[in-house]
Amino acid sequence: MKKITTLNLTTLTCALSFSTHLYAADLVVYVATVEKAEGKLSMAVYDNEADFSKTLAFAQQLPAVEGEMQFIFTDLAAGEYAVMVFHDINDNGKLDTNLLGMPNEPWGASLQGKSLFGPPGWSDTRFNFSDDGLSVTITLK
Repeated sequence: MKKITTLNLTTLTCALSFSTHLYAADLVVYVATVEKAEGKLSMAVYDNEADFSKTLAFAQQLPAVEGEMQFIFTDLAAGEYAVMVFHDINDNGKLDTNLLGMPNEPWGASLQGKSLFGPPGWSDTRFNFSDDGLSVTITLK
């Protein structure tokens, strides 16, 4: 009986371990226009509209490299996501803005999200992510 229980637990553990990766894939985000190798690029990935611009699902920060940079988010489940990135040139940990609230540092969003007033919203930046994974390119503004 003990052998069967051990075998069942081992089989269940393997199946659960495999199933979590069966429906997960990688999101690769390219930032195409980094003009200065100063400071850091901060990237935020959001996974739902309610938390957009408030609660991050995933985040990465990398030292800036001139030209194109690549961020990889591994094992993401299929669903809707949105990405925001900014180049923190002076490395103060925030997106600097002018008196009107317009960014003084380069920034970008998935789908090249735009809005007339204020930052782009969820509907301007969201995209569908499947089990096959996806590559997204963002151009800094």
